[in-house]
Amino acid sequence: MSNILDLVQSQLSGQVLEQLAQQIGGGTAETQNAISSAIPAMLQAMQKNASSTEGASSLANALEKDHDGSVLTDLMGFITSGNDTNGGSSILNHLFGQKKSNVETVISNNSGLNSGATSNLMTQLAPIVMGFLGQQKQQGGLDVSSIASLVMNQLSGTKSQQKGGNPALDMVTRLLDKEGDGVADDLLNIGKGLLGGLFGKK
Repeated sequence: MSNILDLVQSQLSGQVLEQLAQQIGGGTAETQNAISSAIPAMLQAMQKNASSTEGASSLANALEKDHDGSVLTDLMGFITSGNDTNGGSSILNHLFGQKKSNVETVISNNSGLNSGATSNLMTQLAPIVMGFLGQQKQQGGLDVSSIASLVMNQLSGTKSQQKGGNPALDMVTRLLDKEGDGVADDLLNIGKGLLGGLFGKK
């Protein structure tokens, strides 16, 4: 199974990376650094929610309905469109809830991107992450019980690449676990939205 961080970093390189950096208003090196932290941070939040049967089912339904991986076929076109047509902001709100701005601040401080560029980058990356997971679900014929494992394996894969550790991810992990019981309990006020309540709680 391909690793999402490998995939994104291989495709968001050269002119595509330069275009992305220009689009979000940042430098290429800083943008690349932010990608290395932002994707694991998103997977970290997904893993916490998909660890429950209900959360895994919601994720599977969202991938089936809205994220088939087609966004991956033309990343340059997606980046240059400049519009949040794939629901990136909504995905991030479901992932991080009220901690979204804090997570973005951590990634911004550790990557060198300013806060606006970091927010724009994560909005672009969120549909790509979901599209990749949706593609893996389709290609592997994964059922609901396999979704949590898929996300966990992806998160483990990104962590294993970062042999020196990832300070931004470590800080995000502590932020998400600030209450000691995971991010899910911090999303009580998030209702159903684009992802059908993917990361919300009734």
